[in-house]
Amino acid sequence: MSHAATYYIGADTIAQKTNRKATAQAVGTICTLDETVKRCKPNTERQTPVRTGSTFANGFLKANFPPRLETKLSVQGCTETAKIERDFYQSLYELAAHYNIEPEATQGQGYPYNIYLALCDAKTKLKEKAAICDNIRMVSNGKKTFLITEEHYNTGSTLYYIPVIPLYRMLQDSQRKRTAQLLLSACSYLYHHANIPYYRKEDSFLYWHYEMMEDWLQQDWNTEDMGDCKSELAQAECIGDSIQKKMHNPANLTFYKKRLDQFKGSDDFDRECYKVANKAFELLQSYPNQGIFRNASHIQEDPDNEDFPNCIAMEKYIGFWAENTGWLAANLKENINNEFNECAEMQEPVLYRSFDGRCQKGYTLDFENCLFPLLDELCYVLNTYKT
Repeated sequence: MSHAATYYIGADTIAQKTNRKATAQAVGTICTLDETVKRCKPNTERQTPVRTGSTFANGFLKANFPPRLETKLSVQGCTETAKIERDFYQSLYELAAHYNIEPEATQGQGYPYNIYLALCDAKTKLKEKAAICDNIRMVSNGKKTFLITEEHYNTGSTLYYIPVIPLYRMLQDSQRKRTAQLLLSACSYLYHHANIPYYRKEDSFLYWHYEMMEDWLQQDWNTEDMGDCKSELAQAECIGDSIQKKMHNPANLTFYKKRLDQFKGSDDFDRECYKVANKAFELLQSYPNQGIFRNASHIQEDPDNEDFPNCIAMEKYIGFWAENTGWLAANLKENINNEFNECAEMQEPVLYRSFDGRCQKGYTLDFENCLFPLLDELCYVLNTYKT
């Protein structure tokens, strides 16, 4: 399903003056050439092949040989090496049991080739078995040697921006009011418990962008359709404040289950909204105290330019905003993508597992695996609502 809530980050665009009446365009589309380039036909005649005599063996070229490493170990060095090997294989067996893989027996290869071969084998099998695990490394804390894996949730370079103006209009619609109350409860959960940033909060990334658009309108007096642009911005502020107050009301969570139990949908749209609200409620019951940034990876700042980090922080591409259509949304997405084009990396949920004898139960990305698809579905139903 192609969701209207999906805006891809990082399109190479040049900032231009946008048509004020244009609706929001998809970001990051692929441009194709108008005409296929004609190529020259290859010459069908080939040169006579030149080969070595059949007496020469070529099996040597197909073989892989590990680099030779000469080591002279003292008695103390042998003892330390034996401990490293023992710790490593103990950690490897813990890792293999957790990810349900069968490690290759490399103990007889000799140190350090045995560890090298075992790591290569484990990396290959983890990629095949667990797609979310894309890195494995051996570390030492001075007392013990063990393995660490990194599990990522791939957000797909997507802007997860939840529109609130459609929710406001749905609440004013007598035929959709009960449906809107379900989605309001879901949004209240995301606001209070999942800690989704809200664009009317001054510490949010989107608040600054809306403020920048307001400053730009005040300075550019020659802008066409100035009245319509200011009207969109005023509506975004007014309705944003109104919905924020409603989300903040704890009654939306108190009566969440009752609203679900008493709901009777009249069409496919109602039933789709119910599914989304029900998924959010189940997530609230399973993870009542978990926020979306709980496993956010570390951000590597640019030491040469503190104002522009190398990494796109999660709070920048996740949040509530006004709406997806209109002049304001189109310009916001253009400005945000231009800013993101300056970044080389994207912050995502990451789980680090240390196989050092500790229990691995309870540490998963299951919450993220449920929450991000929920955000996508919620954006979709709100963006497709029509009065």
